[in-house]
Amino acid sequence: MIPDVRHFEFRLTVKRVFFLCMAGSLACLLFVPSEWTDRLDHFLATVLGPITRTSQNAQLAVTEKIDVLCDPTVSVERYDRLLDEYRKLQAEYQNLRQLAEQQQQWIERLTGLRQHFGLARVRLTTAEVVDYDCDTRRRAMRLRCDSTTALAEGQHVLAPVQQGKNTSEDILQQQCGLCVIGRVISIAGDSAKVQLIDDPGFSLPVFIEPHPRRVQETWRVQGVLRGRSLDKPSVTMVTAETAVLPGDGVYACSDPAALPVAVLVGYVETCRRNDSDPVLWDITLRPAADLNRLRDVVIVDASVD
Repeated sequence: MIPDVRHFEFRLTVKRVFFLCMAGSLACLLFVPSEWTDRLDHFLATVLGPITRTSQNAQLAVTEKIDVLCDPTVSVERYDRLLDEYRKLQAEYQNLRQLAEQQQQWIERLTGLRQHFGLARVRLTTAEVVDYDCDTRRRAMRLRCDSTTALAEGQHVLAPVQQGKNTSEDILQQQCGLCVIGRVISIAGDSAKVQLIDDPGFSLPVFIEPHPRRVQETWRVQGVLRGRSLDKPSVTMVTAETAVLPGDGVYACSDPAALPVAVLVGYVETCRRNDSDPVLWDITLRPAADLNRLRDVVIVDASVD
């Protein structure tokens, strides 16, 4: 038992000496001149510098990142700037997406129209409707084109067929992507003026065919489309012997110089005997496009060699 007691007393004595040395060192550091402590710091930094330099650099890098992230002023300004840029990019993306969809629709329409023209060589010029010129005596609109070099007076103007809710016309709407809405009457600069089919002075050779649902009827009757003031266009010179019914299709006659193939103009809306000439029909035409809300149209140049 005596060795154990001596060993315990020795360990206790060593601890006391260690604590006394530490206390004395701290007391000395408090009262020694600052020049000595500076030299001690320099010595310790020289000895331990290579060991702690890497950890210090890493700590400084992390500290700088934390300071930047924790700075409320910089963070808010940067967030607002990025949010504005994001909203602008999102708006531009939506605009480009809508433009791409519109261009794709036009490509499909023009492709279908070219297929409809078959082997006929035509030049199609797209234009934008910018203004209407309407009164009791005149119905026209003004177009803006990227190039008017291929335009000429008398060229037919086409527009997308309006998708209506009338299920009796859905087959015609699917078969005909574009319809005739007028013809070019003047050109000036980068714009052209178009006379609409409901203008009192407009006339166009047309023919009427039975609706595709009437599969057992294969007749075709010629007529003349004429615009009327303050009313829908009419189709004249159609004999009452033909069984014309509302919903039948009215087509512009083909013309090698202006329109290589027949194109839809509208639908028969009403059909009754003419009061002044009972052997003829008095037919009212409903245009296949909304003539008051046109945006983009196609001008057909059939004079391509």
